[in-house]
Order: sequence, then C-alpha cells, then structure tokens
Amino acid sequence: MSGGPRTGDLVRGPVRLAGMTAERRLPSLVRRTGVALAAVVLAGLVGAGVGVSPAAAAPEPAPLAVDETPSPIALADCPVPVPRGAGGRVQCGVLTVPETSGDSDPERTVELPYAVVSSASRSPEPDPVVIVVDTGTSVFDELAHIVSDADWATDTRDVILLERRGGPYAAPALDCPQIDADRFIADGALLTGDRADAQRRRALNACQTTLAAQGVDLSAYSSRRAVSDLMALRAALGYEAWNLYGIGEGTRLAMTALRDEPDGLRAVILDSPLPPEVNVFEEQPAAFSAAIGHLLDVCAADLHCAERYPLLDLSLRSVLNRASVDPLEVTVAGPAGEPVIVVLDETALARGLSSALSSADGVRILPFVIDQLADGNADAATALAQRALDGVGDTAEGVTWSVTCAEEAPFNDPEAVAAAAEADAYAALVATTTVFDVCAVWEASAAGESATAAVTSGIPTLLMTGGFDPTASPAWAEAAAESLGSARVVHVPSMARGVVWETEVDGCPASIARAFLAQPDTGGSAACVERMERPAFLTTADIDPTPAMFTLSRDVIDSGDPLTTALPIGLGAALAAGLLYGLILTVKPSLRTSPDVPAGAPLALIASTAFLLAYAAALVIVLVAAEPLLLTLGLPASVWPILLLPWAGIAATALLVALMIVAWVKDDGELSHRIALSAFTLTALGAIAWLFAHGLLLL
Repeated sequence: MSGGPRTGDLVRGPVRLAGMTAERRLPSLVRRTGVALAAVVLAGLVGAGVGVSPAAAAPEPAPLAVDETPSPIALADCPVPVPRGAGGRVQCGVLTVPETSGDSDPERTVELPYAVVSSASRSPEPDPVVIVVDTGTSVFDELAHIVSDADWATDTRDVILLERRGGPYAAPALDCPQIDADRFIADGALLTGDRADAQRRRALNACQTTLAAQGVDLSAYSSRRAVSDLMALRAALGYEAWNLYGIGEGTRLAMTALRDEPDGLRAVILDSPLPPEVNVFEEQPAAFSAAIGHLLDVCAADLHCAERYPLLDLSLRSVLNRASVDPLEVTVAGPAGEPVIVVLDETALARGLSSALSSADGVRILPFVIDQLADGNADAATALAQRALDGVGDTAEGVTWSVTCAEEAPFNDPEAVAAAAEADAYAALVATTTVFDVCAVWEASAAGESATAAVTSGIPTLLMTGGFDPTASPAWAEAAAESLGSARVVHVPSMARGVVWETEVDGCPASIARAFLAQPDTGGSAACVERMERPAFLTTADIDPTPAMFTLSRDVIDSGDPLTTALPIGLGAALAAGLLYGLILTVKPSLRTSPDVPAGAPLALIASTAFLLAYAAALVIVLVAAEPLLLTLGLPASVWPILLLPWAGIAATALLVALMIVAWVKDDGELSHRIALSAFTLTALGAIAWLFAHGLLLL
C-alpha cells in the first residue's frame, strides 16, 4: 500500500458538487425503455376512447406496473476543471448509494462523483475501461492525464471514473482537517520524532471523534463496499460488461472485484499490483531494498551514470549514516507560502528515496541528488522535500486508515516487521511498526480472513510491474498469477511504479495494455520490453546545481499572487523604457527635450539595462526550453555563459550610479534629464536587488 498511509498527509475538506441539484436523468437504455412503455400506455388510452357501448365494454385491464424507483445517478458538474478542449468528451454526474447495507440506517447515503470520458473513436467498443487509483486519493485529480495521455484506453473505448466512497470529492468525504500540514509546523519547522507522533495521535483521535459525531459508519468504507458501488454504477449506466484498470492500491480494489463481483468483468489490468495475500508491512522493506539495488545496478551499467558516480552505493550509505547523526535541513514553502524548515534524518531521506523511486522522473535524478548530498549540498533535496510537503493533503486520511486498519494491519505481525528490518540497512530504513500504533488509535474492526486470501479467477488478467518500484515486488505479481487461471505477468525493468500509466516515458507498456484490451485471451506481444532503453539519468554533466530556478518557478511563476508576478514584469517594462530612453539620448539627439545631459550617463544606462534585460530574456528562454525535471535541480550546464550577464549589468549600473552622483553634485545636465536618469538608475538597482533576493545572482 505504497508503504502504508503517510501519517503526515493531509486530507481535503468535503467538496460539494455545484451540480448536486441538477436535473436527474436516466441513462440512455432506461430512457429508451421508458419511451416504449409510454407508447404502450398511449395506445391503450386511444383504444379505450373508441366508440364501444358500455354493455359491450371489455373489463378494465389491470394498470401497468411501472418501476418508480428513482435512478441512482444524476448529471452534475465535474468536481475538477475539465481540461481545455475536452469539454465535449467529459460528462460528469453523481452516483447516490446507501452508506450501509441492510436496514441499519437506510436514510444515510453517500454521493460519489463519476465521469464518462468519451472515446476518441467514432465507433468505440461497447465495454469501457474503469480506472481505479490509490485508496484515499481522487481519480478526478488524474482527469487531465487520462484525457491527454491514456490513449491506450481512450482510442478505442470510453473511460469511466468513479470517486471512491469517503474520497476527497465524495459526500461525505472522510476528511481529517486535524491532520493539516499547518498543525505539524511549530516555530517555523516541521515537527519530527516524538513531537510529530504525539501530534498525530491527538489528530487521529479528534478526527475519528468528529466523524463519529457526524454519524459516519467507518465500517461502511471497505473495499467490498467500494466494489458494490462500481457494480451499481455499471448497472445504472447500462453497460453489460467493462474492463478494470487498477494502479498501486487500486489493484487491491480490482482484485476484490475479481473475487467478490466478477459478473460483468471482461478483463482486468493490474499495474504495480498489491495482491491481498501479501502482508505489505512485512514484505515491503525487502521490495524497497531491491529497488535501491536495481538503481545502483542500472547506474553502474550506464556509461553516463557510472562515469560520474562510480561509487554511488558508498555515497548513499555515507549520506544516510551522516544524516542519522547530523540531519540535513532545507527550507521549503509552507501551506501559506511561509518558509518552513524540514529536517531530513535518515528516515526522512529513505521516504524521499522511496517517493523518487516510485516515478520515472525521480529515478532519473536520484544519482545526482545522492552525489550532491554526499558533497554536502543539502539544497539538492529542496525540490523533493517541497514535493513531499505539497503532497500532504492529497489523500482522504479517514478512508485510507479505515481500509488499512481493517484489511491490512491486522494480518501483519509486528515481530515479522521487526525481523524484516534486520535483513539489510536499506530495509531497516522503511520497516516501521508505526502503523500498528496508528491503528490502535483508529478503531476499525478487522476484516474477515477472506479479505487476505489469494484471488481465484478465470477472467483474463494482465499484471505489469516495474523494476524500480519500491512499493510492489515483481515476485508478488508472479505469486498472484498462480491462482488466476488466465493471467499474464509482464515485468518492465526500466520503469518504476505505474508502467502503463507513465506513457510519456515509454509507450511500450501502454501498447501491451492496448493489445490486451483488444484480445484479452491472447494478449499480444510484449517483445517491445526488450527494446526499451535505460532511464536517461541526469548528472553533473547536464546540470549546474542551484535551487534558484526551482524557487523562482515556485514562488513567482506558480504563486498565483498577482503582486508577486507583476513585480518582475513591471521591473522588466521599466528597464525596457530605460533602454529606449538611453538610446534616444545617444542615437537621436534631435529628440531630446534639452541637449544638455549628464556626461556618459546615457551610455551607462544603455549598458546596464541591456545586460539585465538580456539576462532576464535568457532565463525566460531557459525556463521555456529546458527540461522541467532538470530545472528542479539547477540550470542546464551548457548555458553557463548567461551567468555573466547580470554581473556585467551590475558593473554598468555601478558606473551609472557614480555618474549620476557626479551629475547631481556638479549640477551637470538638464534637471529633467537628471531626474529621468536617476529614476531609471533606481529601476536597475531594484532589478538587481530582486535578482539577489531570488538567488539569481549566485548561480
């Protein structure tokens, strides 16, 4: 389960859909049935009106039985913005189902947003693909990716999304605002160790108390109930069959469907599977250690990586050992944009390693980051630390813990977890019994033994794994396939978690999924895996290390604050005006309001503004053209000459300041020119100060 719930994560508050009161409409199949019934009724009414004498009238027929059960679905606005240009392809609604089965509280319901993403094909196949993601996260947060990058599914089929009950956009959402990031920040630093654990226990107690006061039955948010919701949606939408695609923890839900609700399942794709028979907390430390070993081996086999980092294993061990004694510190932006110090001890670094290994981008930069940390450059971890803090709040903690504490933790042995920590140094970093302490606070009844039994099914199933995945071992997929009568396992050594999902990295796994959907019984060829290239590692040959570009993008470009964004734009416009003014004074004397100008000042102004504007333009070009992943760590190494531009601008500005001081002391030049030149001098100084404040002069 991705290492189990992240106990520092946040959850979003309940989000009520704007379209909850939208007109209820029946799916097309039901509407067609309704039209047919109406025709029958109309024909009967017309027949009753034909001239027949009362004595000869036929007995009044019994009224037709009409199903007045309201539809469980209603059209509604999407809970997230629909990607530009895709509005005609995405239709959203809400599925309303009972919170619990039976008669315990028939009035309580849950409202689950759903979406139908229409296929790009004019004649799509009749069986759509349902996408299921990690517990506690929202599949709607992946809508843009699905529309633009899931061609393996959308080219031939519609795609169905359904928010899991308790998820961020469901109503109710199992929201725990008590675990917001700002509750774990004190004195400008993120809490760690015992202080963080104590705060977490208090927060979990408070959250469970709040949910109980709202009448939420935590036992109703199980995987089994979530599968029933999927089946209710299939029936409401009128599909006879569909296909399931699960990624990560979503594969548990997909396998629960295979076990408990196989009707209507045509084929299933399990991407980075976590089979229910696996005791995750006992076995995941070994998976993490294997992923680290795979990274070291692949780097050693790659000439570009091995040349720069021949002793990567020693560097990693050195970083972790040093952090256990003297933790690193980096400063990131907090929830309100305030600076927050994050302490990186060996445990925090291991979590960062696991997070990076879970994505193809993270794998590419890890050797560079490890080497930089070994050299004492803690700033190399800034982007990873920021991403970790920003990720806090991306999950609905209540449903995550309800599922984990009922369906996973009770079947793991704390002593076995402790034994797993003794396997090797890397496994020891992620083996933790914290989950058992959390579940002791989060009261959830253990699920039955069947919830952890191997799934037996004859439905065609494709299991795909990645070599760098630290959360799911390829051996787990092989073991799960043994009880699946029509299963196929494809291992992709060059990929991380979600091999089908990361289509922008390599299209081979997605092509395998596409072929499988077309012919589940045969599955197509997986020969392209052998031709896949190793990750294109980024090293010091590619990167000039600096956190400045990352912080510039984070604090200015992506800030959303109009004033923060307007300031550099305003400074740039003022510099451009100063350059034009200097050119007029120098090149077109006839345009001067007065021929008397301070000696040398116009040329100094031209040089100052030109160099500063050239540097700004170069940075913009780099931001647009360079690989975004590289910019999280620094500048492209090949662009180092542009770093000289601001210093040339500073030198010219210093000369301009000196000339203007002399001009004012000696009363040199027309007063209007002195005032204008002084204003542009202050603009240049302001631009230099802005560059310095954002770390753009110390690259």
